Amino acid sequence: MVLIEVNSNGEYMDAAWYHRLGIQALAEARWRYDVLLAREAARASLIRSRRNVLDAIAAGRELREIAELYRDAVRCLVEAFLTDRTNYANCFTWAHRAGEELEQRFSCDWSYDETTQDYYLSCPIDALHQMWATSVGWVTSKRCSVCHAPPLSCAHIPGREYGDVTCHLEYEQFESFDHVAMTANPQFSYTWHRRRTESAAALLEEGA
Repeated sequence: MVLIEVNSNGEYMDAAWYHRLGIQALAEARWRYDVLLAREAARASLIRSRRNVLDAIAAGRELREIAELYRDAVRCLVEAFLTDRTNYANCFTWAHRAGEELEQRFSCDWSYDETTQDYYLSCPIDALHQMWATSVGWVTSKRCSVCHAPPLSCAHIPGREYGDVTCHLEYEQFESFDHVAMTANPQFSYTWHRRRTESAAALLEEGA
């Protein structure tokens, strides 16, 4: 069972929360992309002037913002599915649709790690096709964000506001490590995410 976190605004970051944010981001990305295309098409026949150059620069910035909206949509829809596969099974399809539009309209660029000399791609979609995740056994200490007391030792309830502070458990320090195991039912959805890597040497050998 996936653990549900509470953000700094006191909102439960459950599947419904991720689903709502994902659908909103996808709808806004699609709308802004269509509006931008229509605006650029209407301007295509105009004489190129200083105003047109400035507009083109602004359009470039807007495209980057739209791409980020698409990435937010993919990330949130994937998290909704991983958090509750039964009630949000449709997010599997929606995440792939958003990812396909993102790749077609903006492409997905690999990054380079100079330390390992590897190219890597961290794509949330990959988490939807993993057969297992990792479960790490360790002990950490946390404290109440309101009074700094250990968990369950005070009357403050996570998600509620006390004055101008929303109660949540703050990480304090790492205590001890126990084990690492493979599981199909991890408590933390982020353990499904593993980036793809390709070594630069291997790509050169393949002539890429």
